Amino acid sequence: MIYLKKVNLKKAIFIFILVYLASFTISKFFLNNTSNNIIYETNVIVSDHPGFDINTSAITFGMLAPEFAATRNLFIDSEENAQEVIIYVDRNFSNWLFSNKNEFIMQPNMRETVALTLEVPKDANIGEYSGEVKIKIKQIN
Repeated sequence: MIYLKKVNLKKAIFIFILVYLASFTISKFFLNNTSNNIIYETNVIVSDHPGFDINTSAITFGMLAPEFAATRNLFIDSEENAQEVIIYVDRNFSNWLFSNKNEFIMQPNMRETVALTLEVPKDANIGEYSGEVKIKIKQIN
């Protein structure tokens, strides 16, 4: 025979509300603190003459001779909430590639232009170099 224990209705309602509020608070925290990570392949060919690369799926700088530089603009659009944006340059390019903005706050529904400038060192060997630009976008409440 199964015995059922009589449950106090007020206590059951209180526990239900407590569990509901806890799950709502936890889900709200995780949804609002999510971040979006975008990774762009980045490359340059060091050569004795300049050249172009019109690849639209990567941040490319074409062909550059040592001691030359090229700049590419990256456009970042914000969403309905303010966003914190952090830009990381892969170690392979950390001494070659510079951003005019590394960390900034975007207001809702705005567009920010970030200039990425690649400067080929004087002593760079001819060849192809690649790396990554990582962009972390975090929603702000």
